[in-house]
Amino acid sequence: MMQHQFLTLIEEHSSAINRVCRSFCHTAEDCEDLRQDIILNLWLGWKNYRPTAKPVTWVWQAT
Repeated sequence: MMQHQFLTLIEEHSSAINRVCRSFCHTAEDCEDLRQDIILNLWLGWKNYRPTAKPVTWVWQAT
């Protein structure tokens, strides 16, 4: 269940994560590396996620 909620959150905010990556990177490879780093950080911080807070706030804080 937890994994499904996490993946749903990532899918919902995928375009915002991609925009952040493109704003910092010059190549597609660097962008993908940064995206993976961000998603890993989000996963590692998942234990701190509070469902009562806005998900977008948590995503931006973790990136």
